[in-house]
Amino acid sequence: MNDAPSSSSEPLEAHSSVSVKERGSLSRKTLQVRGGVSRGVWAIADQAVISLSSLLATVVIGRFAGAESLGQYVVGFSIAVTFSCLVRALIVAPFGVFIFRAPEADRCVMRSAMWLQAGSVIALTVVLGMLASVAVELFDVSISGKMLMAVTCIVTGMMAREIARQACFAELRFASAMGGDVVSSLLTIGGIAGLWYFERLTPALALVAVGTAGWIASAGWWIRIPLNNGIDVSETIRRWSTTWRFGRWEALGQTCQVLQGYVLSWILAISSGFEAAGFYAATWSIVQLASPFAQGAGNAMGPSLARAFADHGSVQLRKTTRHLTMAALGASIVYLIAIAIVGPELFQFAYGDQYPRPTSLLIVLAGVVCVSVISMAITKAIVILERPHHIFLIQAGVLAGIVGCSLALGSMYGLIGAAIGLLTAQIGGLAAKVWAYRATAASQER
Repeated sequence: MNDAPSSSSEPLEAHSSVSVKERGSLSRKTLQVRGGVSRGVWAIADQAVISLSSLLATVVIGRFAGAESLGQYVVGFSIAVTFSCLVRALIVAPFGVFIFRAPEADRCVMRSAMWLQAGSVIALTVVLGMLASVAVELFDVSISGKMLMAVTCIVTGMMAREIARQACFAELRFASAMGGDVVSSLLTIGGIAGLWYFERLTPALALVAVGTAGWIASAGWWIRIPLNNGIDVSETIRRWSTTWRFGRWEALGQTCQVLQGYVLSWILAISSGFEAAGFYAATWSIVQLASPFAQGAGNAMGPSLARAFADHGSVQLRKTTRHLTMAALGASIVYLIAIAIVGPELFQFAYGDQYPRPTSLLIVLAGVVCVSVISMAITKAIVILERPHHIFLIQAGVLAGIVGCSLALGSMYGLIGAAIGLLTAQIGGLAAKVWAYRATAASQER
């Protein structure tokens, strides 16, 4: 009789211990999920702040300074964004990893990077001067010295702000990153609005305002980093060479993707003048209202696809990719209908009656955004399957297609023809990504 209670108590104890373990595991998973959701919310909110400030700056310049000034501003801004994207992928983002791994040991490397980035800005200024001379000689496009100085200012401001943001992300201080972006956005809008109020709103001064806002917003972070000692150039170059070997394809792919969004502005500025580029930029700003939501969707797709591949292999990855792509397709159809209905009204509300209603152009550019959203899951799946060079080759092909199709159709049908060329190249890129993904997934399953 004494054995009965003991035999019955052992399963109870075992059950109790398993329950405690399960509860602990569930609690950890719950905290991880909540942390991931919280970080995702911060990322979406941060992107929304950046997109909103960019939209407001575009609206103020386009409405009160005119299409030609907006075209000049967008061309200068796009050059800065493209260069900053390349620097971020090759220099800034890797330091986020270094900071996270060894906060103190890599401070000297980071200080070295700042000085070398300053050298890259000087090199960029020289290149821009040479390109300006070529533009004057070959295309009769006049670029003033003030614009070159303004582009240099905005590049340095963007780089200063971006490395501070990446450091905050690496240290999981998302609120600090967003706080800096809020300050930068407020200063940008306030500066451009002040220029308009005092009747000094020009493309060059608007670019200077954006660059200055970036420097001021990141000043608090930079003050904490002494730049006058601990320089280790050789160690910095060694780490950059390692980063280049492992991240060159993604960096080049990201740069090509950024260029795809701006190359049409450059083509229009050269072929049709800055006024056409400004009208295109104003229309593009309306369809880009979906940018924060698209960015948030992309941030959510990555972990889901990675977990599907890690847990169940390429078969589950294919199913998850298909489901996410179909969901993106449904959302894109709704978005396209919404732009067709309310897009022209939003454009007139934002920019006034000085521009014609770009109904057809809005629909075509909204189609470009939809193709980009639909391809998100496929692009991330290809990267998960360790084929980032496929993405670079496809993005480079799309970029070449945009240039060729836009020039050919634009010469025949004007701005709407150039936009259709952009859409055609993007659809071709989507088809290439689908083919590359299916071929790669099939080889993984064998």
